[in-house]
Amino acid sequence: MSNVVNYYEEIYDEDKRLGEACDNRHKVEKIVKTQILEELVNKYNVKTIADIGAGTGLYSIYFAKKGIKVSAIDIVPKHIEIINKKAIDNNLTLDAFIGDALNVNLPSNSFDMVLLAGPLYHIHNIEDKLKALEEAKRIVKDNGIIVVDYLSDIHGYIQHILLDNNFLDKEIDFRNIDETFSYDNLERMKAFAIQLSLTFIDVFGTDGITRFIREDINKLDEIHLEKWINFIKFISNKKEIIDLSEHCLCVFQK
Repeated sequence: MSNVVNYYEEIYDEDKRLGEACDNRHKVEKIVKTQILEELVNKYNVKTIADIGAGTGLYSIYFAKKGIKVSAIDIVPKHIEIINKKAIDNNLTLDAFIGDALNVNLPSNSFDMVLLAGPLYHIHNIEDKLKALEEAKRIVKDNGIIVVDYLSDIHGYIQHILLDNNFLDKEIDFRNIDETFSYDNLERMKAFAIQLSLTFIDVFGTDGITRFIREDINKLDEIHLEKWINFIKFISNKKEIIDLSEHCLCVFQK
């Protein structure tokens, strides 16, 4: 995972991607996902959340502000520093520490909801993906909810075709298109659920085709951006849109 830590420490600014000043394209993902999570929190009466792969704490801080007890874990030291600073700035009590999704230092059966928010983006082999899910299952309470983010392989396939003129000439393994990111699909998520005896609840595409038309989306004014966000939310769990969405999330129950 050293390449992942280096990517976020030295190359990519995750806090800028989904921060207050992010572009419209990323606002779509952020707002739609937040709305979906909030609906789940309310539906399942969530009081405690473990945010594994918390990034710079967008969702950890959001739900901590609502009085939910949150533990935030990320493998990138810079991200944990940012989360802790945000918690101090907002006068929040929030447990944030460096950790690995494959071996989470949290007690078993302790959380109403586990967000496996980013690790599967970067885990390339099936065994370790299952291990991350096993850890999420271990720490969530019985009947608790696990929300798993993944990158759609079809979206990744299209994205790489657009970026690489020679892509179609290569032998393709969607999980290993590049060293940093890994791609999955709904069928694989459902297979994981069966292997781990988890109940599949639902799936959502949180940004739809937004990435492919990002220049147009970034030009939208606030009124039309809100309409687009509402549209993406409306179609987010339509099977026709899941594979085309860059970011997807599956909801499982223990």
